[in-house]
Parts: sequence; structure tokens; C-alpha cells
Amino acid sequence: NDFDSWNNTGTYSYWNIWNNTIDGNGVSDSDGITVSGAGNATNFSIKNNIIKGFGRSPIFSWLVQPGSKIDTISIENNDFYNNGNNNAPLWRDITPTHVTLVKNITSNPQFVGGGDYHLLSYSLAIDAGTDVGLPYKGSAPDMGYVEY
Repeated sequence: NDFDSWNNTGTYSYWNIWNNTIDGNGVSDSDGITVSGAGNATNFSIKNNIIKGFGRSPIFSWLVQPGSKIDTISIENNDFYNNGNNNAPLWRDITPTHVTLVKNITSNPQFVGGGDYHLLSYSLAIDAGTDVGLPYKGSAPDMGYVEY
């Protein structure tokens, strides 16, 4: 789940990371989504995801090449649960400009369990997403990869 432009210096724009369930299984030195500062990364949309169990952070950015920039990241309607950095994005050596953090929660997503990532009926991730143009049931999209 890394956008990693390690050896590149170009511009990377308009990445949509929507409706995923990303489980780190408690790996200590890991991140859910990494946006690397190598070149210019712009207009990232991270919405309706469940990101849990990453030791370092749910979302991470770091400077790979001097002079790189990360601009305009919208992080909305996600469930960040049991991640490092108090479930907050971690910006190391490069801080993105124009970051939107809206309606993210830090609740246990309440999966069925045993490798089944469907949500239980009382999950706070049900109908807690935002409409990104994908089909959904209920009053709003669910967070994660599958509708309840």
C-alpha cells in the first residue's frame, strides 16, 4: 500500500485510495499507507478506509530526495484503530502542505474475525463513509472494503 517513488523525481498526482481494509497485524515498524517525498506528490485522496494494527502510524510521509514536495492530501472518513502515533498521520522530514483531516474515527471496526473483515452490525464504521461515487447500501458508504 505504499506510494513509493524512491528513484523518481517526477510529479505524481490524483491518487485515490478509497474503501480499503488494511490490517498491519501489529507489526511494530510499519505504516498503513506511505507517501514518499521523491519528486512532487499532489492531490491524494484517502477516504473510507479502515487502517488498523500498524506499529508506527496509519499514514506516513518521509523525505527521500531533497527538494521534494507533498501537497494537497485529503484524509476523510477513515477508521484508524490500534496504530502507533496515537492513530495520527506521521510526517517525517517532510510535512505535506494543504492537509485536510475530516471525520476520521479511532474505534474498533468490529470485524467478524478469523480473517473475515466484514463488519458486525454494531460497527461504528457502518454508514460512516463519504460518497466517492461507488455504489453503497444504507444512508452513506461504509468504511472498509465491503458494505455491511
